[in-house]
Amino acid sequence: MDTKSSQAKNTSLFSFAQNIGLTNAIIFIGVVVSYLFTAPPVSVSSFSERLRLIVADIGAVIPAAFFVTFAIDVGGSSLMLFWNLMKRELNKYDAKLIEQGRTEGIEQGKTEAYQQIAEWNARRLEAAAKGIPFDEPPPTQNGDQPNP
Repeated sequence: MDTKSSQAKNTSLFSFAQNIGLTNAIIFIGVVVSYLFTAPPVSVSSFSERLRLIVADIGAVIPAAFFVTFAIDVGGSSLMLFWNLMKRELNKYDAKLIEQGRTEGIEQGKTEAYQQIAEWNARRLEAAAKGIPFDEPPPTQNGDQPNP
């Protein structure tokens, strides 16, 4: 068994949550920083005044950044949920089709085998009626199919 593929399939929920949290943090910080870069320029004289304006701007953008992050997170999770549900249903449908095909194949194989045996028996009976020796092996012994 390939250990890399089995490890990739068995990702722990905690590791998955850490990756989602990191992604959310990056999106959140990206929204806040992009707002600060797109904010209109303000001329202030002192550092304390500039710091107060930056904090006020960040305080104003945090709810919007949280909403954007939450919307992306919930939307992505919903898409993943629906994709997994759809994939599960498709797998069930595929398994049903495979089983149906297997059943039909077995039935077809039985029908063909019975038909070959019936034809062989008709030839055998015809040869016996004419008094001709019949040394043809049965269809299950001629190499086409294994002998049960």
